[in-house]
Amino acid sequence: MEKTNEKIFTAEDAEKYTGDYIVIPNGYTAIGEEAFYERDNIISVEIPDSVTTIGYGAFSYCENLSEIILTDSIENIESMAFSECKSLTSVTIPEKVTEISDRVFSGCDKLVEVILHDGITKIGYAAFSRCVGLENIEIPESVEEIGYMAFNACIKLSEINLPEGIDIIKRENILRMRLPY
Repeated sequence: MEKTNEKIFTAEDAEKYTGDYIVIPNGYTAIGEEAFYERDNIISVEIPDSVTTIGYGAFSYCENLSEIILTDSIENIESMAFSECKSLTSVTIPEKVTEISDRVFSGCDKLVEVILHDGITKIGYAAFSRCVGLENIEIPESVEEIGYMAFNACIKLSEINLPEGIDIIKRENILRMRLPY
């Protein structure tokens, strides 16, 4: 993840923040790998416009995280960034993000609203797996590939609108979405 002139907000930096509402200071360009891993006290996070990357597992297992506003400056959300954030209810993917990484929102039990923009080309492996509250999702026309088990065990998912020109979709992505995990 490290690039020249990149300033990463690390797990060590995160240890200085003990409250339930986190404001990441302006100037950081990335939130590092597992920076807030298993921080149950966090309810809300404010990310500055300077951040372009949210690292692997940055907020995974923050079970009480219910609000995160992803700014338009974000270009990359790495795998498992928000996995197992059981209180997260909605998310809007920023315009500059072109791929939904593997397992990025897996296990977000209360996630009911996901807003994807036209420009996303890929939804990764198990990206929304076990999002048991997700009832419907609109897949933009720009999506060319949906990864294996992308919607596995989304037991309330009753409607999924797929683009006509989608190139790669495995049967299991749809068939397994109603099976318990």
